[in-house]
Amino acid sequence: MDRRQQQLVQRTRQVFGDRLDDVVAMVRQDRQELRGWEEPGHLRAVLRRSARQGNAGQADGPVTTAVETDFARTAGEPDPGQQREALGQLLEAGANGVERLARGGTPDLTPEERLGLECVVLLYGRPALLVRDGRLAPVPAQSYSG
Repeated sequence: MDRRQQQLVQRTRQVFGDRLDDVVAMVRQDRQELRGWEEPGHLRAVLRRSARQGNAGQADGPVTTAVETDFARTAGEPDPGQQREALGQLLEAGANGVERLARGGTPDLTPEERLGLECVVLLYGRPALLVRDGRLAPVPAQSYSG
């Protein structure tokens, strides 16, 4: 196992702790919902936000959002069904990776499981912000530098 994979395994265990089995169940449920008409709302929000942020960094051409591309896709861009299926495959690979971690030890993950595991950590492991008296509490410090 290389250093990058060791960091990923360590980060995953740090973020999810002893809830790995619960994470596998959530990811598999979301994967199942992706087989329906529309992706789960919490995944859609993260993906649309990251698409807007990615497009905002482009120097040439107009800034488009994910909502606009649903109706007028650019050349070579997959349709929403293909995008949902690709996300579903990532989630499935991530669930397999988390499941292998839950069994214990330090498993040798496939490249697909590594990518899926990174996506699971990003989508499900982000810290929720605490709201007190109508104001956002400070964001907790992150100790991961990967």
